Amino acid sequence: MKAIITGSGFESASFGQAVAEHFPQSALGDPSSKILEFGSDANKFYWLRRHGEQGDIAPHRINYRANIQGLAELGVTQIIAVNSVGGISAGCKAGVLAIPSQIIDLTWGRESSFYDGDYLPLKHIDFTNPFDAALSENLRSVAENLSISIVSPATYACTQGPRLETAGEIRAMAIQGADIVGMTAMPEAALARELDMAYCSICPIINAAAGLGEGPLDEKDLRARAAQMVESIQRLVQEVLAN
Repeated sequence: MKAIITGSGFESASFGQAVAEHFPQSALGDPSSKILEFGSDANKFYWLRRHGEQGDIAPHRINYRANIQGLAELGVTQIIAVNSVGGISAGCKAGVLAIPSQIIDLTWGRESSFYDGDYLPLKHIDFTNPFDAALSENLRSVAENLSISIVSPATYACTQGPRLETAGEIRAMAIQGADIVGMTAMPEAALARELDMAYCSICPIINAAAGLGEGPLDEKDLRARAAQMVESIQRLVQEVLAN
């Protein structure tokens, strides 16, 4: 069973008419939004808006654990995440999609594990390769068939937010090997791994990272760029969901 998680700039996205709505609740709290169910039988999938239906939940305040557990309770085993990012390395230009293969986690203070010794007994998972290789390869293959320009592999630096990064921070990330920078892949990817859910990411590159473009970054411009990329991402996701 597959699910799609979308982020900032994709509030206007549509995957057709939902057949049901779910709002799982647990000791971990509530998910960001109701989980919409589409299709039936082998073609069934779910959709969750990471930042809420109005897109107003800050990256560091998202209840990632409730989101991932809620999807797991619905039987989801594969997650396709959409994570808007800025481009750092030369090939990561605005308007291109990246499919990351690695993560540098720069977040702090987020509830980042089910196995924290409190909610569940302490457990250390292997996270050598944070994104599912088979699901990512499927995305790459489908994107190529649809003539959608992609960058892959790529390393995703995940920052705390909600502020954007400084030029100095971006220079440091580039030295560390980061190709793109965003705020939401962690702890989402790790939590999915803890529950044995295959997780991959499609990253619309909506701007050059701080210090690499012309002038300051403007949130309205970033959201406008993301909106321009909704259609191609919907095509890609719907094709993958249908397989």
